[in-house]
Amino acid sequence: MNAPNQQPLLSVQDVTKHYPVASNLPWSPPKTFVRAVDGLSFAVLPRKTLSIVGESGCGKTTTAKLVLRLEHPTSGRVLFEGRDTAALDGEGEAHYRRSVQAVFQNPFSSLNPRMRVIDLIGEPRVIQEYVDRDELRLDVERQLDAVGLDPAIINSFPHELSGGMRQRVAIARALILRPLMIVLDEPVSALDVSVRAQIMNLFKAIQDESGISFLLIAHDLATTRYLSHQVLVMYLGQMVETAESDELFSKPLHPYTHALISASAPSRRWENPKEDTLQGDVPSPIAPPSGCRFHTRCPRAFERCPREIPELREISPGHQVACHLY
Repeated sequence: MNAPNQQPLLSVQDVTKHYPVASNLPWSPPKTFVRAVDGLSFAVLPRKTLSIVGESGCGKTTTAKLVLRLEHPTSGRVLFEGRDTAALDGEGEAHYRRSVQAVFQNPFSSLNPRMRVIDLIGEPRVIQEYVDRDELRLDVERQLDAVGLDPAIINSFPHELSGGMRQRVAIARALILRPLMIVLDEPVSALDVSVRAQIMNLFKAIQDESGISFLLIAHDLATTRYLSHQVLVMYLGQMVETAESDELFSKPLHPYTHALISASAPSRRWENPKEDTLQGDVPSPIAPPSGCRFHTRCPRAFERCPREIPELREISPGHQVACHLY
């Protein structure tokens, strides 16, 4: 999965995040938990894009929050450049904040409507270091040019820009600190189809020029396939399959992965389309099914599935799947 002698930039090791569910009596301790993320492990390599895909409620966004330190794991470790992010001192924390940035789903809600473009993009640098206004303006203009925007919009407000322009401003804001990695949380899903390709091409160009790494959170598999080097498929807080992007889309193994790909391209279903159709709703993460969590919706489930938790096995180099069929 990892290139020889290439150390991960980010390493997530057996991370769980459980949210307590409040009891009916306010003084009683919680007895149940929402298992948002349950024993997840993966690595993001330098200059590469790792995508996490799955249905709504599978734990993708919670994983992004854990990486961004907006949430703290219940157990497990998140390592950045080999250092445990939970044990960083003040200087290490500042370095991590500079090195890991984010671009969110809706640029209109992630940009302060009362701030002009120069302040929206320049604010991260102002927070991190002293910079005079003239130097800041030049840097913001360079970032606008880098994301394909006319520097003349530097004094505009977000409502004066189109959706695609607002997302480019959000990308410029993430880039101004020259980070090593950007977390992309559904970065094109709120945009018109005609604009999505432009933004995706921009991400590719940025990675080619700067060598930045991306952690992409997505449900759109077309976007995932175009941008990713490696894909991780999640279901109910757990990884069910991971592989290089081309390998996963050409030879999906897990029935859930089959169903996701089939739903994204219904004109290219396999010979038996019934096996690639998801039935029912996602079970509650408060009380997930026993054994394989997917067995309640899996068309290929058999008697072993509800009894035993499948182990994550490497079927071919870099291709891992958690399924009793293998």
